Amino acid sequence: MTRESEKYAGACFDNRLQHQPIIRGYMPIARPAALVAAIIVLASVAETAVAQATFERIKSRGQINIGYRPLAQPFAMDDATGKPAGYAVEFCNAIADRLAAQTGVTNSVRYIPVDVDRRLLLLREGHIDMLCDSLSANEERGSVVGFSAPIFYDNVQVMVRSKDKITTLDQLKNQTVVVINTTTANKAVASYSTATGAGIKVSRAVGADAAFAQLQLGWAKGYARDGVLLASQKSSLPNSADFDILPTPLSLEPLAIGISRADPAMKALADSVIADAMKAGTMQTWYSKYFLSPTPFGKALNIPMSDRLKEQVEAVK
Repeated sequence: MTRESEKYAGACFDNRLQHQPIIRGYMPIARPAALVAAIIVLASVAETAVAQATFERIKSRGQINIGYRPLAQPFAMDDATGKPAGYAVEFCNAIADRLAAQTGVTNSVRYIPVDVDRRLLLLREGHIDMLCDSLSANEERGSVVGFSAPIFYDNVQVMVRSKDKITTLDQLKNQTVVVINTTTANKAVASYSTATGAGIKVSRAVGADAAFAQLQLGWAKGYARDGVLLASQKSSLPNSADFDILPTPLSLEPLAIGISRADPAMKALADSVIADAMKAGTMQTWYSKYFLSPTPFGKALNIPMSDRLKEQVEAVK
């Protein structure tokens, strides 16, 4: 079982765990024997969960459920003690505090690890109340889930092997580029290839490690992913100098906290928390911590705040 699939197992909780509060904690991974029963429980409550707005769902459940993807550093990860951490997680913590005050459900926040394939389904069906991830807020996903105000702006970029001497996107013509399945890099690569006539062949991998392996072995000449996630993955490599990230982006995407679709009360609350963090300078502190300082997984990413994000900060002051 891959680490991604092990993390998703934690999202399929059984009845014995369902009412045990974990304060700002990591949800234990359910044992395989309990997964079938857990899936039945999830399916049986899915319709009811979707029908309820977030506030009512939290009150009914008596608990705030937050999904996070541990392999989305520096937006979401497990820290040295195994607890959820990251730039997006900081926002989710603040939103959870406001939700607790709004709903009266205090001292009961559960973080549930999710994988890249199931995260939107869990959010859409109401099993999690928000999603901390490197989540691109685009029109296609907007038909399934909702989004907070943007917390970051990122580019889909391409990593290459230094020894292949590829320095521009043009050199990927008729080559294979690997992407992680279900990510927006799929569409970004396809759109670029169609617009430029590059004839790029897309290979899809189940996760970041599998995608990088294809690049490392030369099965693919490029590996497309959100630029920050590529930089984070590269910084953690012992041979990081053997790989380069091409400077020209394939697309620009706003990243946001995932919330329920068509839930104006939840969106208003989340947007208010984000605006308050920007006004108070708290968001800037989080940004420095995760993008300008050394991370637990490697060197400092040294990614300055984008002009778009600076403009958003100024607009709320």
